[in-house]
Amino acid sequence: MKKKNLFEMALILVAISFFSCNNVLAKSIPADENPTLLVSRIFSESVNDTMSISVSLPASYYESDTKTYPVVYILDGNLYFDIFRSMVNVYTQTGWPLEVILVGIGYKNIPELAMLRSRDYTYPVADERYGLNMSGGGDKFLTFLNKELLPDLDKKYRTDKSNRVLFGHSLSAYFVEYAFTENLKNNDEVFQNYIAASPMLNYNKYYLLNAMENLGQVNPALLSKTSIFTTFGEMENESPDPEMEKVELTVAKLEKLFTQNKFNGLRNRSIVYSNLGHMETAIPTLMQGIIWVFTK
Repeated sequence: MKKKNLFEMALILVAISFFSCNNVLAKSIPADENPTLLVSRIFSESVNDTMSISVSLPASYYESDTKTYPVVYILDGNLYFDIFRSMVNVYTQTGWPLEVILVGIGYKNIPELAMLRSRDYTYPVADERYGLNMSGGGDKFLTFLNKELLPDLDKKYRTDKSNRVLFGHSLSAYFVEYAFTENLKNNDEVFQNYIAASPMLNYNKYYLLNAMENLGQVNPALLSKTSIFTTFGEMENESPDPEMEKVELTVAKLEKLFTQNKFNGLRNRSIVYSNLGHMETAIPTLMQGIIWVFTK
């Protein structure tokens, strides 16, 4: 018998508990002449599916015709976009100097998120023990981001193409680490900053750590522009998965890996939050990670 995917079940429970029937992606576009929140749906040729995209512009966006803004791309947008948008707005009003465009990448609703995220955020296809009906489409989703979504938003908004952030939590944080690895391998600087909260690096017996280890020499010029911020919660050590190693050991492996000569110039930080569990790392990671990646 296949094991139940405990994280997917937890995700659904958290979504129901915190969001009830509300969904930011279902909100109508503001009727203002200069709206700061815009919602649209984009069909992806690469994924062969329609994605829901939410864009939050800084309050000062319409005060200039030339100023560009860093962009933070938030995966699992149905869950996290509304929370982070509210937090960034409050931080800005209290004197936080950083102004960013937020982009939430999600699905039609929470049930679709729970069903499709394993399809889009994983690579390669999952081992049978995970009990995932769909998996392994991370390469297609990365093509959607790199070749479809980002060029489209760069045309619509005044984005700083040299200052993009990709954020994810748990399975979508696994995708962040996957995108980091693939973009380095392909010498693609579409994203310069990666923030991963509690990435499920144990997926397929730590496939990604092995992929990073087996990377050839990376372009030093690309590494000098790249930052990666990875976090875990100390309480994740209580995971029932017998194949999941202690998070401190994973962090030590990442730190050792990034000291290899082929990663010279990479800016990285990996930390463990004390007394936090898997579902509690997303918010502090994004807020701390944004400050860290933009303070160079």
